[in-house]
Amino acid sequence: MGLAVMIQVFRHHLARATFRLFPLVGCLAIGTLAPLAIATEAPKASLPDAPTIGTVTVGNGQMRVAFSPPASNGGSPITAYVATCGSRSATGTTSPISVIGLPNQVSAQCSVFARNANGDGPSSAQSPAQIVGTSDVQVFIPKLGEAAVSVLNASNGAALANIGIAAGQSGVAASPDGARVYVAGQALNQVTVIDTLTRAVVTQIPVGPAPWSLAVSPDSARVYATNSGNNTVSEIDASTNTVTRNYTVFNFPYGIAMSPGGRYVYVTNAGTNAISVIDTFTQQVLGPFTAAMDSYAIATSPDGNRVYVASVSANLLVAIDANTFGALSSVGVGSSPNAIVVSRNSQRIYVSNSNGNSISVVDAATMAVVATIPVNTRPYGLDVSPDGTRLWVAHAVGSAVTVIDTTTNSVLSTHSIGSTAYSVGRFVSYAGVEPSPDAIQPEFAYVGQAYSFSVPVTGTPRPSVTMIHGELPPGLRFDPAAGAIVGTPTTVGTYFPIFSLTNGVGSTASVLTRMVVLPGVPAQPTITNIVPGDGQVVVSFNPPAVDNGAPVTFYNVFCDHALFVGTGTTSPITVQVTNGLATRCRVTAINSVGPSAASEFSAIVIPGVAPQFSSTSLPAGTYGQPYSYTLTATGAPAPIFAFDAGMLPNGLSFDAGTGTISGTPLEAADDPPRSLTFSAINALAIVPRVFELRIDPVVPDAPMAVSATAGNGVASIQFSAPMQTGGAPVLDYTVRCDPGNVSATDSSSPIQLSLTNDQFHTCNVSARNRVGSGLASPSIRVLPRSSTVADLGITISNHQTGVNGGSPVTYDITVSNAGAAGVQGATVHTDLGGDFVDLQWTCTASVGAYCPSSGTGEVNVSADLLAGSSLQIQLTATPLPNPETPVSAIASITEPADTTDSQQSNNLASDGPDWRGVFRDGFE
Repeated sequence: MGLAVMIQVFRHHLARATFRLFPLVGCLAIGTLAPLAIATEAPKASLPDAPTIGTVTVGNGQMRVAFSPPASNGGSPITAYVATCGSRSATGTTSPISVIGLPNQVSAQCSVFARNANGDGPSSAQSPAQIVGTSDVQVFIPKLGEAAVSVLNASNGAALANIGIAAGQSGVAASPDGARVYVAGQALNQVTVIDTLTRAVVTQIPVGPAPWSLAVSPDSARVYATNSGNNTVSEIDASTNTVTRNYTVFNFPYGIAMSPGGRYVYVTNAGTNAISVIDTFTQQVLGPFTAAMDSYAIATSPDGNRVYVASVSANLLVAIDANTFGALSSVGVGSSPNAIVVSRNSQRIYVSNSNGNSISVVDAATMAVVATIPVNTRPYGLDVSPDGTRLWVAHAVGSAVTVIDTTTNSVLSTHSIGSTAYSVGRFVSYAGVEPSPDAIQPEFAYVGQAYSFSVPVTGTPRPSVTMIHGELPPGLRFDPAAGAIVGTPTTVGTYFPIFSLTNGVGSTASVLTRMVVLPGVPAQPTITNIVPGDGQVVVSFNPPAVDNGAPVTFYNVFCDHALFVGTGTTSPITVQVTNGLATRCRVTAINSVGPSAASEFSAIVIPGVAPQFSSTSLPAGTYGQPYSYTLTATGAPAPIFAFDAGMLPNGLSFDAGTGTISGTPLEAADDPPRSLTFSAINALAIVPRVFELRIDPVVPDAPMAVSATAGNGVASIQFSAPMQTGGAPVLDYTVRCDPGNVSATDSSSPIQLSLTNDQFHTCNVSARNRVGSGLASPSIRVLPRSSTVADLGITISNHQTGVNGGSPVTYDITVSNAGAAGVQGATVHTDLGGDFVDLQWTCTASVGAYCPSSGTGEVNVSADLLAGSSLQIQLTATPLPNPETPVSAIASITEPADTTDSQQSNNLASDGPDWRGVFRDGFE
């Protein structure tokens, strides 16, 4: 079973009170429609033959069909011909016939048939397909200063023609179908008819005396002329160009306007404060009705709701109800308002102020002037383009026509037409197309959901849409300015509004449509609380205020970082989420239609478990020893750590990423221990804790740079502080010397102590802190003495007179001290002059002497010798193989600065020169 939507369109021609019913069916039913059998009656023998189609001339929104009469009229006079082009038809009695109201830029073919008393004959052959006209709009400006009508191209203002007519004509009206322009001639009491396609005069129609203004019915069938000379309005049949009726109205009829539906003709009575109204349905004159004093100009709004008149003497624009004919409101405009035109959407009224040289722009909703546009001298006639974007202004002085952009309210261009232009009435000509509703099937509306539906219509200009009967669903309204149904429906149901479509062309269309409002998704729930936990949040909420026509069946909770969507039928709902991440949630309510919009976000919470330290204390460390300890704490998410307060001992550092204290402490922290504050941190909390760290000191290192200065029975020991004090200050230093185990203690360098003269002592120094004494420094030799006079001597010999180049040679060197004083730090040195290689030596000391035991290269050593002691040095070297070049060796000893050598002559010795040969097998 399907849903069928029936839309009926009632099109009524108001002038003739006839109706046509067009059923338009949009069907959602499943299935097919049965074929519709149409019975056709065979043509009668007495029908006329088919005419012969001739030339078809395209124009703006029209096609002019020329044809030849049929060969036979069927025995009965032909009463009419009907030409059909595309979807439009027109009737005439002779060739050619103009078919109007066709859409431009669309291809169409034409045919024609003849009609007699017996019926309609067969159609002619179709004409070749042609593109209908152009999109050009023409502007027809009667020129009061010249017996002519100037024709301009509305798209660019270019002159298209200058049509000669009788002098003294100013009132003008373009027919809505775009085929004719009518011009009122006051001097000759006639209306001139102009063909817009050929831009030629068709005829002149006699009317009453001094006709001023003209109006054409929406279907272009009737023309109305105000005859100011005898207080009448002439009605003209546009098909025959003859006056069919004269209406007597109030004094001095001047301005004239037609209701968009074609029923009423509104006439201003110049010099009075009244308007007359002609009901063309009943052919009665209504009124007069009070309007404004000295009202000349008059116009109707395209939506058919308002009539506007302008008071020349009071400089007022007055709004009148188009149905009750009563004045509604007024607004002051410029000086001498002489013409009015209403925008295509009925939202703006434009008024020409002939003495103010300006155009007033009035907001129709507020009746307030929203802009004043300066223009050239004496603006008079006004008209708008079909799309409403251009306003044309004819000037009674200066032979100019001004074009205004209605979107910016600024002058776009000015065009000269060669003479003054009075131009009272509608002078922009285009092929208007009467309203035609599309199949109106509004989309389904849903309770609680914003809704907007523009009523689809076609027509040129775009028709105004008015709701005239029926009702809309509660919560919806019709916006006539937008031609749309808007709002938010509140009740389920079916409704049948009727709309009226009008644009001043052809007949008014009425449209009956069917609107269905279905249940909507629920309104939003409201979150009232959110409670975080370990890996979850618990969300509490209130249900929607309204379910919009269908009960709520369950709820979904959507949370940031959720593992799954939370679902339940009532509040609260628990949702599994990721610990430690800022989380907010929203709730949707679901009914049979679907989910509601999500609620507003909840407050932001952080699920998880706050940190707690599991480390209770820090282990002690030792000065100079590697240290490492990692803090531990529980929590979800796992906490990280921060060092907040206190000072770590030098050499230690804290890694916040791992929570590890590590390094080698370079200061003690035991009296008192260091107080350190650390924090365990996760997204839920920052938890601080104070720990104590003890670093125990150790004994100091050995003092450095130990040296001695010996005297008579004494020695002064100098030193530097240890590299490391063990983390505690050095309390004192102790020097110990052997033999004799002599010691002395003091707090700083140097330390002096008594020693036995003329005896070498070995001494060292140690430092002590509060932990104890550290290692002793390396020992040094010290020689106290009573005398500083020594007798150093040295000898050297290889015990041969010649050497063999390339063969090792051994030199015996004897160093001795024959003096009374011992010597410490004498320098023994050899010089072989560069004639030797592979130098190596050994040193043997007697009791009371000291020297290094061996070495390579030249001898250059420090030696200690007590009185009467000696050294034996053996130096082995290989002479270079340079034959017949002698070699020599020199040895020397030099006393230290604190010693006097009583005999310097024996401080230098030599060997050689020895001859040098190269021998092989005993032969040189």
